[in-house]
Amino acid sequence: MLNTILKRRINEDQLSNLFVNMLLDSVDNSYDEIASLIKDDFAFVTPPNIESFGMDHLILIVFGANMTLAQNVLDVEPAAELQKLVIKKLATVFDKTPAEFAPLLSDYQKFVNHINYPSKNLVYGMSKAIFSKYELAQYQDEYFRQLKEPNPIFLQRFNEITELFLWDWDAFFKKYRL
Repeated sequence: MLNTILKRRINEDQLSNLFVNMLLDSVDNSYDEIASLIKDDFAFVTPPNIESFGMDHLILIVFGANMTLAQNVLDVEPAAELQKLVIKKLATVFDKTPAEFAPLLSDYQKFVNHINYPSKNLVYGMSKAIFSKYELAQYQDEYFRQLKEPNPIFLQRFNEITELFLWDWDAFFKKYRL
């Protein structure tokens, strides 16, 4: 009972600010390191050139996966409100209107879920989505290049990285209440 009283009350707008700012900061602060880890990974015969794609794919994959996670954790109304506010805030980052940005985020959300089907493991889905969107198959050895599938050893290592981009709802709910 006392634990519930001591939790800070937060509304959907405050949550969306926290959500967007923390996830954008995490992508922005780690993109160069992730690019370097991918380039140096021994699963690739030649170093991939992911810098040519920029970080937009990574941002959209991270937010797409996290919006799916939010829909699984939150009640319907707060999840829908969060999605609406996140779209509004991210649209400005991508220099788009919310109406232009909403389908883009929705497409990435569906892509992360689809590329991982039938599994619902978002970490694995994010890793495979990054592999696909950054066209990493062409840099692998002949066997995996022909399969157009990621080397499972690379995926296993990369899952440890992508896991860090998922919002920790348990930690959030220990400190805040909606």
